[in-house]
Amino acid sequence: MLGLIFSLIITTFLNQSSQPSLPSKTNSEPVKINQTSLGIKTTAKSMVAVDEKSGKILFAKNPSQILPIASITKLMSALVFLDHNPGWEKEVEIKEEDKETWGRIYLGKGEKVAVRDLFYSALVGSANQAVLALVRLTGLTKEQFIQEMNQKAKQFGMNQTTFVEPTGLEAQNQSTTFDLVKLLDKALKQEEIKKALTTKTYTFRTRNHRSQTITVINTDRLLDSFLNDKKLGYQILGAKTGSLEEAGYCFVAKIQKDNQPIIVASLSSATSGDRFQEIKGLANWVYENYEWSKSTK
Repeated sequence: MLGLIFSLIITTFLNQSSQPSLPSKTNSEPVKINQTSLGIKTTAKSMVAVDEKSGKILFAKNPSQILPIASITKLMSALVFLDHNPGWEKEVEIKEEDKETWGRIYLGKGEKVAVRDLFYSALVGSANQAVLALVRLTGLTKEQFIQEMNQKAKQFGMNQTTFVEPTGLEAQNQSTTFDLVKLLDKALKQEEIKKALTTKTYTFRTRNHRSQTITVINTDRLLDSFLNDKKLGYQILGAKTGSLEEAGYCFVAKIQKDNQPIIVASLSSATSGDRFQEIKGLANWVYENYEWSKSTK
């Protein structure tokens, strides 16, 4: 769980009226050991890094700015789907209404797959088609599904977040980096979401008479970076990308080094490469400039 134990040192970064309300696991906080280091430069319009155990904000740039979140939306869609999951092995036939004009299409009309294959396609490959099929499977109308997404946002204390559709293709799906920290924290408590977000490639076969093998590649390029190298002490515990013309390039991730987890979020980086480089830079900066006491390990 995350907490509301925010250092007074960083109040110049924050809009006090929009700080998140998050319970804390511990009273121990990481301590900044390099007081002359102010942070990093980024193209992202908004960025934040939070200590997962204490909730202390370690870096913040416009953390309360409301911006489009693109496919990070799928984290909330996955949570709502899990409330109505008809069964992982249930067979699903892809319909014309599941088709989207934007994004990678893995399946054609009439193809049959298991629910689990759709779920992993949605989170590993960020497939919009898979999300729409999952929404249909819940038995809810699209409007009812979106209503439940917004209800969960309120339950999580995501008070600056609005959803208007489940894939992330609409710029009106908006949030803040503060709120996205809460969303990822909740999402990673679901084991199937956690597994999907850390899966580099997912392969499955369609269940038609002429079945085919489909491989879905994770959109998170950092799974192959030093941030996921256990030999260096780093591990990515879950992350989701997002991109849209109006949103730029977005990212939210839970990362740990030497068993000290942080959650980082960025919105509206200039390019896909900037998004990943800036998150790597931010994580590296945090672990170089903060020290965790032994009591928090």
